[in-house]
Amino acid sequence: MVFTSLAGLNRINQQIQVVMKQINTGYKVNDALDDGAAFAVAQGLRADIIANEAVRGRIMSSKGTLAVANEAATKISDTITRMKGTLTILADDNLSDDARALYQSQFESQRSEIQNYIDNATFGGVNVLDNTSGFRVMTSVNGNTTNIQTYNLNNDIIGLLNTTPTTAADAQTLLTGNFVTAQQNIGITLSTIGNGSIQISNQADFLGAVSDATEVGLGAIVDADLAKAAARLQSLQIQQQLATITLGMSVRNNDYLLKLFDGINRFRSY
Repeated sequence: MVFTSLAGLNRINQQIQVVMKQINTGYKVNDALDDGAAFAVAQGLRADIIANEAVRGRIMSSKGTLAVANEAATKISDTITRMKGTLTILADDNLSDDARALYQSQFESQRSEIQNYIDNATFGGVNVLDNTSGFRVMTSVNGNTTNIQTYNLNNDIIGLLNTTPTTAADAQTLLTGNFVTAQQNIGITLSTIGNGSIQISNQADFLGAVSDATEVGLGAIVDADLAKAAARLQSLQIQQQLATITLGMSVRNNDYLLKLFDGINRFRSY
């Protein structure tokens, strides 16, 4: 009877330890000792989540590169818009020599401004506006990449606007020729950068959704139901108290029987 009661109390104590571990850690599968197969699956899911988040981090860094390029390209577009006004004035035959010199200086200043935007459009070691080698972005844990188009605006814009017009005719020729091409080039650049940013943003969102879904699956495998665990602990503690009482009674009964047998043996010895 004593050994049976003691075994029952030990089983209850072991169950309490399991439930307490769940409550303390928040996991029903905290390590391989809890459930080897489930823990192995959970570790695989955790690895997938970490890998997805690593790729997302690279994508967000690439998005930063495109954001800087977009800001610079927008500034270039704004400057080209103002430059058109400057060239329009320079194309006027009635412009005085002094005024022409001022507007020529303004044209050169605007060109230098564009050059400055191109030169400083670098983020993460990549300059989308001054790059002929392309820009690849990792988009999956399998190593898949997406190619983002890059540009050489030193050729496509600065090269087209490199000559300062000295006469009204020169200004008119530039205004209706190379300037139009430069304007088209910056428009294409802005459009492509915008599309590339949307593309990799969608991929980042997708990977985020995959990670969220994987987290849900992981939680279903390893997370403890704390409300149930608390109720289970309370029930086990009551059982523990009853088992302790039962064990105490068994010990006392055992002592009584031992004393009884001892008395019988003494009686027989007389």
